[in-house]
Amino acid sequence: MKITGVTFLGAFLDRELCPSGRPGVAFSGRSNVGKSSLLNRVTNRAIARTSKTPGRTRQLVYFEVTRDPGPPFFLVDLPGYGYSTGPRAERERFAGAVRALLADGERIHAVLQLVDASVPWQESDLEMLAWLLEAGRPFALVHTKSDRVKRGPLLARRAELARLLPAWRDDVPVIDTSAKDNEGIVGVRKWIAGAIGEPVSASSRAPRRP
Repeated sequence: MKITGVTFLGAFLDRELCPSGRPGVAFSGRSNVGKSSLLNRVTNRAIARTSKTPGRTRQLVYFEVTRDPGPPFFLVDLPGYGYSTGPRAERERFAGAVRALLADGERIHAVLQLVDASVPWQESDLEMLAWLLEAGRPFALVHTKSDRVKRGPLLARRAELARLLPAWRDDVPVIDTSAKDNEGIVGVRKWIAGAIGEPVSASSRAPRRP
């Protein structure tokens, strides 16, 4: 899949106002997980503002992506969770908006769940993974900042996840990425293409959740 263009459509808090009519792929993860950096790498454009201050994304940010081959689709940058800045009522409003959108199968077809590979498993990440497993929404677990971790510990994280989350399924794709050195970016693009229905040859097909 070659991305040929990206257009910012707007930022929303009401699910009913979010764009529809095209497949939506959401980027979800804790604040400071590296969502903006990964979005910029995947699209090969500086569409998302990176910041050293966690929690800057406060709305459901929509981009329309054109590609070759295939029809356009939406990329959705969700507010990061797990960061305690801001009034509690405001944070709960963000969380409610995210849950409502992710539960809307007409607007969100697949989710890239980002987890920082360089820190221990966080309870909020495990809760999000458990929700995705229960909801049945196609998703991939994406390790960010994998350049900071050696291969052995990365594999050990997967075994630890199975212990911490008994509902974990081995057929859920796990993609190790690094925005710093471009690791795994092609794999993320291939997974998106498969998740939204682009034909992929047998030799290059990324693992998909049935």
